[in-house]
Amino acid sequence: MAERLSVQQGAVSRMERRGDIKISSLREYCQSLGGTLKLMAQFPNGSAKLIQLEDEQETT
Repeated sequence: MAERLSVQQGAVSRMERRGDIKISSLREYCQSLGGTLKLMAQFPNGSAKLIQLEDEQETT
């Protein structure tokens, strides 16, 4: 994973242990695994909204 992200292994370990991670860091992590990051907000009334991330708008 560190090699895919071009960081040291310690940085990956710290990122994986954090309770609060930057969305940009999580996006890079997902992309390094071949995935994409989607952010969904779920509300008490049962409705849900897919939140468009900045980088996503540029690529769609």
